[in-house]
Amino acid sequence: MADDVAYLNTGTELSGFAGARYIELAKRRTSLQADQKKIQGEPKKLGNPANNPAAKLSEDLKPIQTEVGELPKKMAACFLWKTSADYPHELIMAGETLFAGGDDPVAAFDTATGKERWSSPVTGRTQEEQRQPRPCPDHPENIRAQPQRDESRPGHQESRPIPLDPLGKMNGADQQAARE
Repeated sequence: MADDVAYLNTGTELSGFAGARYIELAKRRTSLQADQKKIQGEPKKLGNPANNPAAKLSEDLKPIQTEVGELPKKMAACFLWKTSADYPHELIMAGETLFAGGDDPVAAFDTATGKERWSSPVTGRTQEEQRQPRPCPDHPENIRAQPQRDESRPGHQESRPIPLDPLGKMNGADQQAARE
C-alpha cells in the first residue's frame, strides 16, 4: 500500500482501493459475524422455551444483521478504480506507474486512474527478477581446501584453504597455486 492506496491483481483485473478503510471494514464484518453466530447459538444453550428468550435475541440480531448487510456496499465503495487486465504474474510499482506482467506482454498503468499507459510484447513470462544474495568470499562455506605439496616431506600433500570469488570460482593466483 502506498498513501493508503493498495493495488490488487486478480489475474484478469487490476484495481486500486483505499486499503486501510477496506481492512477496517473487513475486520468489522468479521467481528459482527462472530457476534451474530454467538447470538444465534444462545437459544440452544438456554433450552427453556418458557422464558421466550428468542424474542430478545431476535431484537439483538437486527442491528447486527443490518450493519452486516450494509458492509458489502461500503467495501465496494473503497475501490477507486478497476480495469480489465490479462497480466497475472507480477505487479510492481515505480512512482506513479504500476507495471504488470503476463505471459508474453508487460504493461504500465497509471496508479491514480488505472488507465493503461503502454504495453509491449515480450518473450516468455514477465516477472520480477529474483535476485540471489552474493556470497561472501570469506564465508566458511565458500572456502575450499586445496592440496598443497610440502616440499620438505616427499610424497606428502597438505590442504590449505583457497578463498573463492563471489561467484564461487577461484581467482587467477589461487588457480595457479592449485595447479602447482
